[in-house]
Amino acid sequence: MKIKLVTYDYEANQLLVSVESRLDLDKLMDMFQKFIAEDGIRTLDFSLSTLISAGRIIDAIKLHRERTGSSLLAAKNYVDSLRGRS
Repeated sequence: MKIKLVTYDYEANQLLVSVESRLDLDKLMDMFQKFIAEDGIRTLDFSLSTLISAGRIIDAIKLHRERTGSSLLAAKNYVDSLRGRS
């Protein structure tokens, strides 16, 4: 069971894999999904920090709610925690 080739098509947002086994593909996809989730959090934090630095706190809270589906209070608390780090 060996992975032959892995490429990522950014335009199609797809991981292209040539494998000898379905089991390897499942493991690879699990790892990839974890990476995407972690990267999404870093990207969101960067976007929020940019808005906070520009003094656009309300926009940062709105963005957090849109991306995560969180409540207003949870989004405000998260943004406030980022403000404390700045």
